Amino acid sequence: MSEVRYDPLTDAWVIMAPARESRPEELVEAQLPGPPVLPCPFCPGNEGQTPPPTLMISERGTNDADNWLVRVVPNKYAAVEALGKGDILPHSTPLLDDSATHELALFAAMFPGEMSASTPADNGLSRTTHAPDESSNISPSRNAGSKQPTKARRRRTPYQDPSYFTPVGLSGGHEVIIESPLHVLSLSDLDLDQVVRVFESYRLRLAHWFAQPDIQYAIVFKNVGAPAGASLRHSHSQLIATSLLPPRVRSVGQRLAEHHTAHGECLACGMIASELRLRQRVVALTDHFVALCPFASRLPYSIRVLPREHHSDFHELARHELAEFAELVQQLVRLLEALHVPAAYNYIIQTRARDSVSTEAFHWHFELFPRLVKLAGFEWGSGSYINTVLPEAAASHLRNVLRRVRIGERRRSRQGAS
Repeated sequence: MSEVRYDPLTDAWVIMAPARESRPEELVEAQLPGPPVLPCPFCPGNEGQTPPPTLMISERGTNDADNWLVRVVPNKYAAVEALGKGDILPHSTPLLDDSATHELALFAAMFPGEMSASTPADNGLSRTTHAPDESSNISPSRNAGSKQPTKARRRRTPYQDPSYFTPVGLSGGHEVIIESPLHVLSLSDLDLDQVVRVFESYRLRLAHWFAQPDIQYAIVFKNVGAPAGASLRHSHSQLIATSLLPPRVRSVGQRLAEHHTAHGECLACGMIASELRLRQRVVALTDHFVALCPFASRLPYSIRVLPREHHSDFHELARHELAEFAELVQQLVRLLEALHVPAAYNYIIQTRARDSVSTEAFHWHFELFPRLVKLAGFEWGSGSYINTVLPEAAASHLRNVLRRVRIGERRRSRQGAS
């Protein structure tokens, strides 16, 4: 029998339908990108093929250009770029959850003076008086060369005016974290010290971006394999920072704040305590972190890692915690690679967005999910997911495989010592 589960940390509704696991041709082939035609732009000697670095880490510290071990560069094909001097960003315009309020706010920010208190308060929306901003260089093209509208003239709403479709400026950055000078395909190919350097670069760049006054949101992510969106083989990850807060991130923040107000505790802290009591979905446990298959996993074999003690900001992790976290993530990647060959997966770090929720209510977390199934019409149309593997079954399987992986690592360590 199918059941529906809800995950308040991701705002996801998931249908658990294990009977569909036997559906023919459900699994997709996890192909890596093909052999490179041109020299790898991430390998040493090819630094000129990327923009100048924003960060370099070496054994001697940071920004050692001759002996780099981790190199962070702006994405040459950026999804988000910094604004130029002539660009205008309506800083006061947040992305709101309510679509009608969002439309109204965007219209008011882009076209000051076009809305006034005399606008009919239809659709149940409140109108705010906006004085004309003569310094703004954004103006509706339909008014070019015409007189300013009089008070008696009816103001157009976003639903009546084609200028509603005018885009809003977006500020931020898009960076690539080149995880090693070696042309390796996976974090599992790196030694632990190097993996720690990779996660240290995440910490430093997140701290940098959140120190910028315009930045509201930043996310670190990694795509491995063609089904996961990877286009280059050389092991790398990415960071995107934006000046506007994604609506679902804001919505999740609001729910976390409401839970904290109502119950006096962080929602994730309560969930962690329950998971540790039940032990049904726990995959691995360290001194400071727990890895588990979420109760409402969106995709089969999804793994979530959370700090066992409350932490809201990833970039404020202590050095010893960062090293422990890096080792755990590397083990989990090796686990997925042992379970699914070849492996395609994504991982993301969800840290607290600026001004979205208090530090007491938000708990940062890490998501790792293999790309084993195709997202089809239902998922795209409904925004919900169908998971064919119960998280409890996935966690049990992962624990058994992790036990074998760790036994193998201990054997190789003893053989190397002898």
